Amino acid sequence: MEPSELGPGIRAVAEEYRLPRGEGVCVFDVSWGRGLSMKLLGLCGLEYPHTRMFGRHISVFLVPVGSEPGNPVTRRALEKLVENVRGVLPRRVATVLWPSDQPVDSALLTVGHSALPYSGFYRQLHQEGVVTDGWFPMVAFWQFSNHERHLGFMRYMDDGESYISAGYRFTLLAVDSSRTAGAYFIDRAPPD
Repeated sequence: MEPSELGPGIRAVAEEYRLPRGEGVCVFDVSWGRGLSMKLLGLCGLEYPHTRMFGRHISVFLVPVGSEPGNPVTRRALEKLVENVRGVLPRRVATVLWPSDQPVDSALLTVGHSALPYSGFYRQLHQEGVVTDGWFPMVAFWQFSNHERHLGFMRYMDDGESYISAGYRFTLLAVDSSRTAGAYFIDRAPPD
């Protein structure tokens, strides 16, 4: 199975068995090559809870309904947030951060000059070793209760509140009505 097939498969199971959002679907993957859990981690930065590897070719993990890659409910929530944020910002920001399991599209360029999935942002950060001033200010679209790997100080966005951490100020701009996603304005925190 490829990562692109996981989302539709989970949604089909959830619909068939009327599973509520958050209910875990157990995925058992056996492959000759790189397994699904490793592909999800490598391509999307997604790591699902309770992943167990049995050798290199067998994995078992839980995917909570609603957190599967490419979830259309999440996509609609994020698209609404883009509209809301566009109306709140006085001008375009330098960078927009976007969940790695959702396709980046041109609508994001109405909010920022460049758009990056979190996995791409973290890769650049790892290669360059420093957050450059050219990336600020940022708007980060955040999927609550997601399973994407994030830097520790970024995970506080899951609380749905404004905060300061690691020398950066995170200001909550908007949250969609279902509390699926939120948007944060990020800039450097003022010195003490």
